Amino acid sequence: MKPLVGLGTGSAGSTVVSGPGPAPASTKADVAKQTKLDLLFHLLVDYVLDLQELGIDTALLADPLGRTKVRETVLHGAQRLSTQRLGALISSFKRWVKFCEERQWAPNAPKPFQLWPLTCTAPELQPWELINLVCLFGRAKGNHKLLLAWVVMAAISCVRWEHLQRSSFVAGHTKWIEFHCQQGKARKKGARPAYGWALPELCWEGHGVGRILEDFYRHEVLATAGFLVPALQLAADNLWEVTETTPLVLGKPIVVWIPTQRKGRPTLGNVLEISDVDAQAVGNWTEVPQGGGLTAPRPKAAMTMGRHYGGHKVLRSALVKVRLMERFLELWKLQRQHVSLNAEGLLPVDSWRWPDLQALHRQTPWSAAEPDLSAAITDAAAPAPEQPGEEQPDDQAATLEEPAGEPEAASGASGDDSTAAEIKWFRQGTKTHLVSDTSESDRLIPYCRDKPFDQDPARRGVGFVPMSQPYATGALPESGGALRLVLLSPE
Repeated sequence: MKPLVGLGTGSAGSTVVSGPGPAPASTKADVAKQTKLDLLFHLLVDYVLDLQELGIDTALLADPLGRTKVRETVLHGAQRLSTQRLGALISSFKRWVKFCEERQWAPNAPKPFQLWPLTCTAPELQPWELINLVCLFGRAKGNHKLLLAWVVMAAISCVRWEHLQRSSFVAGHTKWIEFHCQQGKARKKGARPAYGWALPELCWEGHGVGRILEDFYRHEVLATAGFLVPALQLAADNLWEVTETTPLVLGKPIVVWIPTQRKGRPTLGNVLEISDVDAQAVGNWTEVPQGGGLTAPRPKAAMTMGRHYGGHKVLRSALVKVRLMERFLELWKLQRQHVSLNAEGLLPVDSWRWPDLQALHRQTPWSAAEPDLSAAITDAAAPAPEQPGEEQPDDQAATLEEPAGEPEAASGASGDDSTAAEIKWFRQGTKTHLVSDTSESDRLIPYCRDKPFDQDPARRGVGFVPMSQPYATGALPESGGALRLVLLSPE
């Protein structure tokens, strides 16, 4: 029940009230969720449920008490969903109903031939389509350029669209941008852990996709957005057309789905015949994306303990993605000599497909060596030499920077032994762990875990103290080169 708001005292000293006051935030959230559930129940009754087969009489639905019982039974599973998820389901079903009504189909009983085009796997993005996309991006201006940058991001990052809309910007690097997804796909111990992913830079005629997006996320996006692509504010004056000056609704995510974009990057990896480990790096270590161009399916994701605890997974993923993108552009420069553009300055349809790219790749030597992760970290930690009177542009840099979320490795690689005197540690069982972070309840989180132990530590301290108990060496690569040498040296 809502609380009553007092307005003062009456003549006899009694409190005068005006009526119900503002509802608490929890009540507002519950009311919004119940409204979504009611709307979902109406849609199910109108288009999905066969009342006669279920033995539900229309008189029972007319009775408020009976309707409530039927609603609770039907929506027993849906009540566990969030308000946002319910809204997404309702919007999707409304679009399906509109789609069927436009074609005079029955939304509750479509024919098999009507569903066939919707259930077929969409083909992956072809090379000529990606080239045309980046060519249009280079010509566009205003918000047209930003929209095309988002489309290219979905095509070359190998991240599902729903995960893009759960991600946030972390940092910009020389040849790639770092993002963090709040909730992944793989379920581990009842949860879907977050993960980091990289967007390789794609520079086309001096226009960088990463630079445009980094500038937007640094200076325009809301800090509490929780998504990457905002909605558009379409106007009736422009006949709802997306123009160069169409404003963005920064507090609302765009409602769109791009199912075919993500498959282009794993298909590029298959065509270039990369290893299964590199394919897992392309999939941001959450899975091994299959893509097209495979003669046999790739095995399931399998990561060794060394890679799992070694850290720098986002950096290694960025190295592989950048290497694939550079090879793609290298092959395009060779293919450009044999392709004629149409009147609009774009590639004709089917003028450059994956089999053509693979044949060109096998004819052209490529140094596909294993990415040197240690060299990338060391080069990123060391400052670049400055030439007097000259400035080195960003796209001339030959090294990759380290992710912003893992600065310890870069600082440790410089050989500063003072890190050992400042490191925090605690003893748990027979191992001594290095402290990575502290939880909200002031519990210590080690490098080798993403959450604290359930038991309290037996001992804690600051600085390196020689002990008979071994250190948890799985976290040592995260703690810096100099500190690693100190901890691993004999007493």
